[in-house]
Amino acid sequence: MLYPVPLTGLVTLQPANLFQVGKLIKVNNVHLKTFDAPAGTPLTEFDTRPAVATNASKLGDDSNAAPTSPSLQFQYPLSGTAQYPSFTKIVQFSPRGDAVIDNSNYTLASVSEIGVQPTHGTTTDTNSKNLVAIQFTGIGGNVKIYRK
Repeated sequence: MLYPVPLTGLVTLQPANLFQVGKLIKVNNVHLKTFDAPAGTPLTEFDTRPAVATNASKLGDDSNAAPTSPSLQFQYPLSGTAQYPSFTKIVQFSPRGDAVIDNSNYTLASVSEIGVQPTHGTTTDTNSKNLVAIQFTGIGGNVKIYRK
C-alpha cells in the first residue's frame, strides 16, 4: 500500500491531474468558522460536543485553524479560466473512505470538524445562536451535526 508523502509547504495540484466527480454546490450566506473546544457533558449538544484533538483537524476560518502551510490548493473549474483561483481548505477522501483535512499531513484523526456560521451578505452574524459544527470520523465516515 502506498502512503502519501507528508506535505512540507504549499502544493498546487495541477487541474490536468484532477477529475471532478460531482457538480459544484455553492452555499450562500455561510462562513467557515473554527470553533473553540467544547467543555462539559453530556456529549449531545453544540457546547458539549466531542473535542477535536488538534486545530489541524478543523476546517474553518484562520482565527484558530490549522496553518496554511503545509497545504494543498487547486483552481476551479478544472479546465479553462479559473473562477475560483484556489481552494486551500480541503477534506481529502481515500478510496477506502478515510477522510482527512489536508493540513493534518494525512494523519487520521478520531474526529474532525467543519464549522459553519451564518452571514448577511459579506458580514458574519456575530450574535448568532445558529452555529453548526459538522463532525466526521477519519475511518468509517460517520457524520454528526451539532447545532447551537
